[in-house]
Amino acid sequence: MESLWLGWLFIFVARVADMSLATVRTLFLVRGCAWEAGGIGFVEALLYIVALQMVFQNLNSVGSFFFYASGFACGNILGAFIEEKLAIGFLTVQIIPRSYPTRIAEMLRDAGFGVTVWDADGVEGRHQVILVVIRRRDRERLFSLLNETGEHPFISVSEARAKMGGVFGRRKAK
Repeated sequence: MESLWLGWLFIFVARVADMSLATVRTLFLVRGCAWEAGGIGFVEALLYIVALQMVFQNLNSVGSFFFYASGFACGNILGAFIEEKLAIGFLTVQIIPRSYPTRIAEMLRDAGFGVTVWDADGVEGRHQVILVVIRRRDRERLFSLLNETGEHPFISVSEARAKMGGVFGRRKAK
């Protein structure tokens, strides 16, 4: 009975690991990191095959199916958590303040962000749009700065596939 539980535990852990790697691998591929994705995929495939082999050795065991499926689900959740912590890549942030766009743009520039501002027509009339391309790991810092303004601007965030040139992430000397 003990070996059965150890087998189920191994299936679960292997599946959590391989699905976590699958999530991270997919995100590396989307961000154009093919070599890293290939290396991760190799390890992922090995873990998958070993876990599946153990399930096939115990086809009469409902526990094998349960722990295989549970590992799949938990691996997806863990993979998303790992990806969020790695914060690899860039974001394009569009900010549409109701008022004081110049003040917000200058505040962001003073904080070291590259900022572009342009005029736009919206439902409520003319606005200025503030565009900032940031590293994903800087998202919370940017949001914190925007919250400090008390303006509650409309903010749209999207993944930036690539960037080239421009003022990016400069830091002002203090």
